[in-house]
Amino acid sequence: MKLKLFLLVTTLCFMSCSPLKKWQNVESKTAGLGAIGEATDDLFTKGFRKVGEPKLSTPISVHIHSVPFTKSSYSKYKKYKEHLGEEVNVQFNDSLESAPRFFQLRITDIVRLKQDLNREMNQVMLDYLEDDPGLELLTEISLVSDTPQESILTKATQAQLIQKGDRVYLEVRNNGTFIQLETSIMEIFDYETAGFCWQLNQRSRPEISTILVNGQSCPKGTEKKAKKLDVSFDYLKL
Repeated sequence: MKLKLFLLVTTLCFMSCSPLKKWQNVESKTAGLGAIGEATDDLFTKGFRKVGEPKLSTPISVHIHSVPFTKSSYSKYKKYKEHLGEEVNVQFNDSLESAPRFFQLRITDIVRLKQDLNREMNQVMLDYLEDDPGLELLTEISLVSDTPQESILTKATQAQLIQKGDRVYLEVRNNGTFIQLETSIMEIFDYETAGFCWQLNQRSRPEISTILVNGQSCPKGTEKKAKKLDVSFDYLKL
């Protein structure tokens, strides 16, 4: 009887007390720049399932670029709106001299972000990244914003990701004033992700060595899968 009770409690704790549940951002399940998750591509749509987001100790620089729609990018945006069952308000015709525009936001301070990912405050997140090599970092997003946000993004002279409470926001400098925006509520219709390379630190614990961007491969001495670093990896975690 005691054994059955122990097994029941253990099972319930595994389901409800897992580190992932503590790591997940309960306020927002929508992916924004800097989120961790997995691609959900299919034949018709390209998506990203957010699992959580890292904690940031310092601002992370972001580049904002206003880009004219092309046939390819407009097709992605149209499929995104159709997938949501919403009307496509942006009209595109490649014969027009001036095409409608959208924004691309890209994380540029990869080194500083990697340092934060390896900090103790993100240990729970690292544990899940170690166990699931399919999880990736959302490093670039293409989006359409509403009119007030569009003006702010267009005039922004500086942008960065910041931690405020339990949330990560995009902070932009506009006419000498810093304004906080939440990218997850904008119309994100395309994205780029980055995987990770791993190495053992001085304590023989796995840490992120490289964030893979622009089709990079893992440098020599690092591994795409953390568990390949050492055959005794599973014992080191005990």
